[in-house]
Amino acid sequence: MSKAHEYKFLYMILAGLMLFLSSCVETEVSNIEPSFDFHSLFKIANIASGSSVTSVTVVNNSTGVTEGEFPIAVGTENPAEGQAFMDIQSGSKRFILHGTGSVDGQLFIQTLDSERKYRVYIFNSDSGETSLLKSDLRYTWQQKGTEQGKNLFYPDSAFVSFLNCHTDSSVAFVEITGGKDTLIDLHLAPLENGDHVTIMLPAPAAYNVTLYSPDENVIAAITLDAAGTGRYTSVLYGVQSEVVTKIFTDD
Repeated sequence: MSKAHEYKFLYMILAGLMLFLSSCVETEVSNIEPSFDFHSLFKIANIASGSSVTSVTVVNNSTGVTEGEFPIAVGTENPAEGQAFMDIQSGSKRFILHGTGSVDGQLFIQTLDSERKYRVYIFNSDSGETSLLKSDLRYTWQQKGTEQGKNLFYPDSAFVSFLNCHTDSSVAFVEITGGKDTLIDLHLAPLENGDHVTIMLPAPAAYNVTLYSPDENVIAAITLDAAGTGRYTSVLYGVQSEVVTKIFTDD
């Protein structure tokens, strides 16, 4: 067989193979997710004890569009306790603090990843300056009653995070009494300013929680009424001798 005929024969085989393969492809099935949800769930809380912050403006860092100005008193969150987290477009955000004195006009930049649930805290850093702390709570699609959320929402238990935002306290022990007595020993890695730890509690039950310093002095005592499938964050904050606690409901 001549070279020309060999090439023609090869082309015929390849053409037939391509026609066969194309007939086997299911064109109605898409292997790529057709759309993505570029949104986050969001709340902002003010635990900057003694600061003059009265509100926060959130600006889309890419477009410059203002997405809202949120009044926020110390010890509160916006949207308020008991209200749903805000649905906000994800991406880079400028957080501009408003108040009096040096805090007015302070600018911080945080990124809210898509399909995540956040609480952003205005708090006093270890140096005593007003700053921001972003807390990543969960994926938005990890919801109660779903297969994706089953590891976060047990009917007979609850999750609580202990967040230390006090400028002069280090938490080395967490003692819990109530539904099941528990002692969390953190002395090898104490909770310093900005640190947190999450544990699971039997629920529903009322719990008494005591936070201890490394030298075993009581820093604060907290009462937590935990509901089944509940998720909470217990925050310790204040400056020097002032010690304040606040429990936020995450879910």
